[in-house]
Amino acid sequence: MSFCQNCGKELPDQAKKCPECGADAAGNVRNDITLEELPKRFRPLGAWAYFGWSLLFSIPVVGLILLIVFSTGAARNINLRRFARSHFCMLLFIFIVIAAVLIVGAATGSWLTFTQWLARPTRF
Repeated sequence: MSFCQNCGKELPDQAKKCPECGADAAGNVRNDITLEELPKRFRPLGAWAYFGWSLLFSIPVVGLILLIVFSTGAARNINLRRFARSHFCMLLFIFIVIAAVLIVGAATGSWLTFTQWLARPTRF
């Protein structure tokens, strides 16, 4: 695994130029890079950062707005952007499953049966 010394992007094997910044990769390749030398855009997020962002994205209205903003490219850190996109895809999947269950329930009439079951008199 090699990285561009100019921007820190990982270079593909036998690359002549960096795909990110266009710098010549022939003599500009290092195989060892420290976290401090890695640009902030490519630095990994810690476990607590993922936990904090998950909590923030879980807030009903504000979290959804931030989730959309970060997943569309406002996040400068590429790992945060990818995490927001995966969180957004998971949220879309959950909404689609819930909508499908409600539609099938309404079409088969089982929703009416369920509401009648909820409205039954309770006996103690």
